[in-house]
Amino acid sequence: MMKAPSRVQWWKWMGLAMLAVVFVALSVGFGGSAMAQAPVAQLAVVGCPSSTVQSSNIVISDVVDLYSADLQVSFNKDMLEVAAIDIPTDSVFAAPGVVAPLDIAKFNTDGAISFIATRENTQTVFSGSGVLFTVRWNAKGACDPAKPSVAIADHGSGIPPAPPQLSTRDGMDIPYTAVSCTACEQQPGEGCVISGKVMLQGRTGPDGQRPDHGGTDIFVSTERTCPTNLQFGTLWDWPGIVMAKTGPDGSFSVEVAPGKSCQCLYAARRGYLTAQGVPPYPYTGAVTMQDITLLGGDATQDDAINVFDLALIASQYGGTDPVGDINGDGKVDIYDLALAAGNSGVARGPQQWMR
Repeated sequence: MMKAPSRVQWWKWMGLAMLAVVFVALSVGFGGSAMAQAPVAQLAVVGCPSSTVQSSNIVISDVVDLYSADLQVSFNKDMLEVAAIDIPTDSVFAAPGVVAPLDIAKFNTDGAISFIATRENTQTVFSGSGVLFTVRWNAKGACDPAKPSVAIADHGSGIPPAPPQLSTRDGMDIPYTAVSCTACEQQPGEGCVISGKVMLQGRTGPDGQRPDHGGTDIFVSTERTCPTNLQFGTLWDWPGIVMAKTGPDGSFSVEVAPGKSCQCLYAARRGYLTAQGVPPYPYTGAVTMQDITLLGGDATQDDAINVFDLALIASQYGGTDPVGDINGDGKVDIYDLALAAGNSGVARGPQQWMR
């Protein structure tokens, strides 16, 4: 016959039962049958490059105590090139944070962006969600849905983990998951009709002489955005170019059929600085550009007016070479030299052409 438990044994069993009840209660209170895990940080590409999207944000969410980062972001270099990398003023690594030099030429050669940054000692650690950096793209070719457009490298492995890495201020690793831009959804363009008037400096005098402003080439690209470094002679060779010429009064109209969009706009005339349409692109629908007067004197056609242009015009002075004949009156004279001298030192690059 089984003996009844003693008073000491009874209290022992009661204590174990109470501990079990407390453990279950704590487990339920923290999210069910097991204690909930803290969320894992996530890196993601927001803004998949396409015919209508020319920039991507690299963002982080659910991170705790982030202080430094060493990240690798690859991209399809047959489709894209990096135009610029920006650190927004409200981003995780905004000043006075420290960002390692960004070698865009190397990134475009490698097809990968290396981003190394840390917050500065006056800044606290970052927790939550925010933008790390923004990439502005130039389109090079058509989207290929079979290839990732932009991909963030997975978290490094090993002890300590190999790059890419996220770190706390104490030098401790922060694991993360990565969400890439795995398929570019290229949207069909709406087509556009761009019109306006491009005048040529020096072609109309005070009494109205030489009022011919015609013959300026208007370029609209349907396949790529404007390059950061324009080369005048290559404009005619761009893919997807639709062209027109200005009439005697400088007016023009360029029509791009539906199914395409207007990704970049230029006005180009030998002897003058080019004009570039100001973003945001693409232009769609009916677009009227503001009247613009191209500045004369760029005899060397390098999108700058300086001492080299003055020297070239001076060397042809008195002749009829069209390179030095900026105003198109059939001779190289004081008027051509005056145009170049008056514009000498103008900032390099295309003139801004506003909508």
